[in-house]
Order: sequence, then C-alpha cells, then structure tokens
Amino acid sequence: MARRYLYGVLALVLIGTALVTAGNVPAAEKSQYDHWLNSVVVVRSSIGEGTGFFITADGLLVTNHHVVGNDDRVYIGLRQGGSTTGTIVALDEDLDLALVSVPVDSRDFLELARPNEAWVGSDVIAIGTARGLSWSVSRGIVSGLRDGADFNIGNGRDVLLIQTDAAINPGNSGGPLILMDSGNVVGVNTISFKKDIAEGISFAVSSDNVRSVFDKYLKGERPVIKPPTGTASTAKERLAAWMADPNAAIANLTKKPGNGEDSPTPEGHTGITLANAKKFSINNTHEGQLLVITGRAKNTVAEARSYIRLEGTLHDETGKVLRTTSVYAGNFLNDAELKTFTMKEIEARLNEREGLKGANLNIPLGHSVTFMVVFNQVPAEAKQWYVTVESAE
Repeated sequence: MARRYLYGVLALVLIGTALVTAGNVPAAEKSQYDHWLNSVVVVRSSIGEGTGFFITADGLLVTNHHVVGNDDRVYIGLRQGGSTTGTIVALDEDLDLALVSVPVDSRDFLELARPNEAWVGSDVIAIGTARGLSWSVSRGIVSGLRDGADFNIGNGRDVLLIQTDAAINPGNSGGPLILMDSGNVVGVNTISFKKDIAEGISFAVSSDNVRSVFDKYLKGERPVIKPPTGTASTAKERLAAWMADPNAAIANLTKKPGNGEDSPTPEGHTGITLANAKKFSINNTHEGQLLVITGRAKNTVAEARSYIRLEGTLHDETGKVLRTTSVYAGNFLNDAELKTFTMKEIEARLNEREGLKGANLNIPLGHSVTFMVVFNQVPAEAKQWYVTVESAE
C-alpha cells in the first residue's frame, strides 16, 4: 500500500515538473511551418470567409477578389490571437486578386517566388481556412502549369495557373501555395474542381501574375479602391519598396526583339512556344555574378514531346553572338544552389535530359515546362539575350 502511495506521489511530481518545464519553453518557432502559419490570416467579408497572407512586415496582404467581394473593409483574424479590420486598397477582378492593408506589424510574412520558380513535381503546401478549419495545412506537388485562357480566367490577359493536387477546399481561397524547397509563395489558391467531377485538381494564380497586378496598381492602370485620405500613398510607397528589384547589376541586358511571349522557333520545331522569359542576376561564391534566364516552354501540338532542348545566346549591340549555351527544359536550381554550386555543377543540372522528377518527359498538348539558362562571365559588350528552341522530339 505504501509502495503504491509512493508511486502515486512520484507520478504527480513528474507530471508537475513536466508542466513547469513546458511552461518555461520560450515562444520560439516549434516547427518549419510556424513562420508560414503565422503569415496567414482568416478573411471574413459580407459574402463569406476565406484566407489571406502577409507579403510585407507592415501589414499588406493578398487574397482573392471573390473573398472580399465589394466590401470596403473586411475582418482579419490573426493566428497569434486577436483580430482587426483591413482596408481594400486594390482589386483585379479578371485575375481574382485583392490587396488589403491591415494596421498591424508582423514579423511573419511571405516572399513571392521568383518568376518560373515552380516546376512540375515541386513539393508544395497549401494553408487556409478549409471548411472553417483555420490554418489547415495540406501537402502535394505542382501537377502542371496551365494557361488561364484554357479556363476562361484573365479575360484575354496572360495568366499562369499553378495546378496542384494539394487539397483545396472552400475557405482555402486567397491562401498561399508555398514551395517547400524555398518557402516562397508560388501562387494564390483560387479554384478547384468539385469532388464529383475530379479528385486532386486545384489551381492557384501564379506569383508572376500577383507581381504584375501590383505593378499595374502602382502605375494606376488597374481598378483601384482608394482607402481613406492619407493612407493610399503610404500603401503605394510600401508596395513600391517591396517591388524593388535588388538584382539590377545586369540592367543593361535586354531581350532581343521578338524574344519572350510567342517567341519564334526554328524551322522544323514549330509547336513549341516560349513564354514569360525573364532574367535576374545572382552572386555565386565561385563564379561571381551570374545571369539567370527563366521561362516556360509549351507544347502546342497533339503529339507528346519526349523532351525540349533550348539554346540561350548573348549578343552585342550589332546582333553578333558572343556566348551560346544549351539546356534541357524541366530543370531548375533554387537560390541557394545558384549561389553555391560551381558552374560545372550548374551546367550538369541544366543538362539532365529528363528534367527534375521527369518534368521534361512525354510533354502533352497544352502542357508548359519551366526552363532555366545560366551564363557566367557575361561579356561587358553584351547588350541582349535570346532564348529559342534548339530541338524537340
């Protein structure tokens, strides 16, 4: 009997000690998801409930137009506790996007992915208020890169939809689709097929389009809902700072005319079109400054393509070719790899014929594949860059 009593006392002491210890744990991040979760908010308007996420530390957040409707202000629920109201500062109904200014400072906010950072097979998570369950997380992959025109989204504008099999339910609208590899937002979760039509097919409006909408907003070229006097310019100034490009060292390089959207392809290779070709620079520990060009290659013919190979060239002001490199589509390096890999390692990655996780194999009609071209030691006389299709079988 005494032994049982002693065991009981010891058990109570151990439980009490555990509780005290747990209570002394600092409020540090408990998992890799905490920062992402804290960046996400519940958005409630007069027409329903959805999700949003902070993109700056001083209270600018993104959500869907269909979440906020025609309201001037919406309710914002914070994961750390408490709530506030947000003011709608910009809307784009065609792309189903909205920008909201919230009077809070948040150390937790999300970065938008670089243009074309997503490739088929990328691991992603979706965060949102699924069926009223706030801060629900679902995991999946990027299943495809689709044109918005195929789904009557964008009203004639170039829209990239990120297809994913991550579970997206009512209430997830406006939430982030996050690349696990970099932690950057690759898209804003927007729509999914009903379960009686298809399983595991959902779409997010790409971060590329989010950027373009904000740029239009800054220039006053898209519909803007102005908040009370005295705050509109502040929001624009904050957004302008956020939009600033830190990689402007190769600013003298421009696209060669005709490159990019509906780029011409060599004789015999029609049916592959290039889109959204963009450049940025990044400092590599071995090579110095690298010029990185990314974009999408789309198969527009009925036959599936076994692979797509591309050629990147640098030209002087007379059009003379200074440098040439070839890569296979479907390959990508994240920022950490671009900063630390040797050029030999970079070239090896970009010349994997199958692409990452087989992204460059059997490309069906209408399917887009991400590509990346990298140059080191860019000649000082280089003025233009160009990417075209070298071969496609």
